[in-house]
Amino acid sequence: MRFVFKLIFRLCSYAISPALGFEYLTNTSTGHVAVAESIQADLSILGIEVTIKQEDWNVFLADRKSGNYSGMCREGWLADYNDPVNMLEIFTSDSGNNDMQLGK
Repeated sequence: MRFVFKLIFRLCSYAISPALGFEYLTNTSTGHVAVAESIQADLSILGIEVTIKQEDWNVFLADRKSGNYSGMCREGWLADYNDPVNMLEIFTSDSGNNDMQLGK
């Protein structure tokens, strides 16, 4: 798989650097850490280094809401009413639930 990944990068004229990677922010819940470790293992096959940063729940929520993270973070969202906007509004820059900091 790593060979295929490198071949695709080469064909697209991308340079592969040993520093290819990112930080993944999650809370300390056992299940969420297991998901982060799975992502880390899967991407390491492709030569992408994922550093897992764990934070206590309240610190994690504050950092995620303020955009105080440098890579990716664990996100979750449930629909509380039967309307597509419930899921779509989190992707708008002016939404109070735009924890991904899209457009900011």
